[in-house]
Amino acid sequence: MKNFLMAGWALLLSVFGCRIEPHAPLFPYWENNKFGYIDNQGKVIIPARFNAVEEFSEGVASVREGGYYGYINPKGEWVIQPVYDYAQPFSEGIAVVYKGAKANYIRRDGTVILEIDCAEAGAFLDGNAMIESRNKKYGVIDTSGHFIIDTLYTDITPVKGGSFIISPSYDSAYIVNRKGAVIVPVGKYRGIKEIGEGYLQAAVLDTVHHKEISALLDPAGRELFRKGDSQTYFNMEMSSGKLTFEEYISGHKAIYGIMDKAGNVIYADSTFESILPFRGNRSFIRRRYAHYVITGDGKILTAGFDRLLNDGFVNNRAFVETNSKWGVIDTNANYIIQPKFNEIMKPGLVGGVFFFKGLPTRTGKSTFGFADSSGKVILQPCLENYDVAGFRNGLLRCVLDNSIAYIDRTGKVVWQEKADMGLRLLDIDYMQRAYGYVAQEMGETAVYKTYNEGWSLPRKISAGTNMPAGSLCLQVQTSSRDTFENRYSGYSVSIYNNTDTSILFDTQDNGLYLKMQACINSEWKDIEYIPSSWCGNSYYKVELGSKKYWQLQCPVYIGSIKAKLRMSLAYKLGRDDDDIVIYSNVFEGSINPGQLWRKEGHQAVNIMDPYMD
Repeated sequence: MKNFLMAGWALLLSVFGCRIEPHAPLFPYWENNKFGYIDNQGKVIIPARFNAVEEFSEGVASVREGGYYGYINPKGEWVIQPVYDYAQPFSEGIAVVYKGAKANYIRRDGTVILEIDCAEAGAFLDGNAMIESRNKKYGVIDTSGHFIIDTLYTDITPVKGGSFIISPSYDSAYIVNRKGAVIVPVGKYRGIKEIGEGYLQAAVLDTVHHKEISALLDPAGRELFRKGDSQTYFNMEMSSGKLTFEEYISGHKAIYGIMDKAGNVIYADSTFESILPFRGNRSFIRRRYAHYVITGDGKILTAGFDRLLNDGFVNNRAFVETNSKWGVIDTNANYIIQPKFNEIMKPGLVGGVFFFKGLPTRTGKSTFGFADSSGKVILQPCLENYDVAGFRNGLLRCVLDNSIAYIDRTGKVVWQEKADMGLRLLDIDYMQRAYGYVAQEMGETAVYKTYNEGWSLPRKISAGTNMPAGSLCLQVQTSSRDTFENRYSGYSVSIYNNTDTSILFDTQDNGLYLKMQACINSEWKDIEYIPSSWCGNSYYKVELGSKKYWQLQCPVYIGSIKAKLRMSLAYKLGRDDDDIVIYSNVFEGSINPGQLWRKEGHQAVNIMDPYMD
């Protein structure tokens, strides 16, 4: 279940990535539930008066005052008034802003270059931006707002250098440049993918055997060679001007090696278990569960290592593990930093420092410290979380003593969130993910099928509870406040089964189809959503016994729009039956306009998080 405290930290640690600007760098800070900006000494430059802020980009920052976004300059003055539901940072002189779910691309003076109703409008990069339509088709526009590729395709992939791979179907692909001109025609290849540095691997149909073979294309789309046959799986990757490959012939062990751009094999070995992309003139191969340094001409250095960080060498250094300790080696596999760290964190050396994990605390929590490029420890493990991008403009955003902070390169705290002021109302401008996680009793011993202490357990309905007999009821208790996710003010939400039989509820990983709705212009609209899982194992039923109830908590929102609110719960009596939806009592509240339509992006961190939104 989502932890809102950690989610808030993640937001601050990732969104507030202050870019290098012509003015002195400014850093968002948080005080009394409002946001402002400080300098790298911790001095307040723009007092905390905003409800939400983004990083400064191209001299301005997107901020929300009340329910609406606009843009300010480094003095805190409005340069574009707050009239948008949501506004993204400027990129290449253009920003994406939203009024309702409709996107507008605007220039710095606020003029609109394109207004479009779409599922997602991407930021500009190298003169182009990607757009996803409501029916999940993709297209590309230029800075004048014209489509160079219309929203007709299920898959468009940008390629380094400014071209795009277009896949009209699963067995067809072609390439256009940033002006929309075709450089690799339709029908020549069945599939194309970038393999690094603008080079491409294409699939060619062997019409005799009806199998695919591989071709290497240069960044201009010219074919350099073909490799493999109808019985061979072939995969290539280009890095540092060197082509590594994996070749698997049916019935034989895979071969890994190095080729030149003409397809000539420089070195290959069937004893390899894998080969990593080259960084400079070095890479790593894996053999017999150990990792070895390999040179561009195929020479293998003798030292073997248990594990690697990232894809091997970065700036002629590689973080390696030996005998459960981590150190750093040079390109000759000699130690620069002897193995002494319990765990070094990805991505390794960033801005002259790297982060490492300390031993677990007495409560089992992880803490982190950092060291310089020589291995000298600057800060012993004490950080509970930190911005993985490292120090930016001289400061690191982190979590220290259970509060958000900025520290400098010496480990000195230049700003830290003030002591907890108590429970706060939830002021957001996006739809909240569902949070109704429940467990069920298993057998007469009342052992609970639960994997998370935050899930609600069934309770017996008290004899004096005023619930209609023979009914399933959903009730929000607004007469008193509860606690939502340890940090926010909430209401208790109870689901009562006052019938004579158990009821089975559809769930996703024990999450009910429970969400809050708001009445806007006499129409009920969702302000929370049920995420979608690609994993079939996420979907199963959870039972609520007769005369039992679950008690959950929902947040108390605050926003610029007053609205009537309610909870809704969907379930089915049988697999093929239509959904039955019950609603709670209606209560008063307030929300922000972005809560009616906008979902924040979701990035799964591992296979145990199968959710797509």
